[in-house]
Amino acid sequence: MTAQSEMIAPPAATPIVAAPSGNPIIAGLPGFVIGSIALALQLLGFVPADAATVVLPITFGASAISTLVATLWGVRAGENAVAVIFVTFTGFWVSYTLLVMALTHNWLAIPAEHAGRAQGLFLLSWLVVIGTLTIGSLRLPKTFTAVLLLVDLCLAFNLIAALGGSSWAGTLAGVSALGFALIGAYLLTGAVMESGGGKPFPVGSPLLRR
Repeated sequence: MTAQSEMIAPPAATPIVAAPSGNPIIAGLPGFVIGSIALALQLLGFVPADAATVVLPITFGASAISTLVATLWGVRAGENAVAVIFVTFTGFWVSYTLLVMALTHNWLAIPAEHAGRAQGLFLLSWLVVIGTLTIGSLRLPKTFTAVLLLVDLCLAFNLIAALGGSSWAGTLAGVSALGFALIGAYLLTGAVMESGGGKPFPVGSPLLRR
């Protein structure tokens, strides 16, 4: 080959890097489930109110980190729906941890008579965001919509309890949390079984298809 032909030779093609494979939800569901169980037990009175901070090592040390990993994995894999759901829960677990710590140690200097309203602001803000996700999830398998709907109910009952001091609302919030924890455990079991070569668990068809 001559020097001239080498000079005009086309450049080598840039190799195409394949997107990472796998199922991102398998990384986020363990943290989601354990945080949900801890939250449910707290709301149902398994621990007294003055020991509520016992859930924080779980919500921050396990749930927030697990859902953040699933978010990053989902972004890399191009799974936008997975990424937005898990990044939302990452934000929830972190902000919930900060709220409980702030109220417990009076970091924000909120007067005791306004604590209910302060919690109500937190809960209502998250209810709007996750409620929006719930509507968007109508095009996802209905199991995911059921999880988000139960989260909405948990937030709504907590809001009623925070603003009105209703014990029944706090109990129903705990039952709702236990419900989405159990569905999360179902999804986690199915994801692990599928990754081992088994058949995926049924998750239902979307409620909206058009």
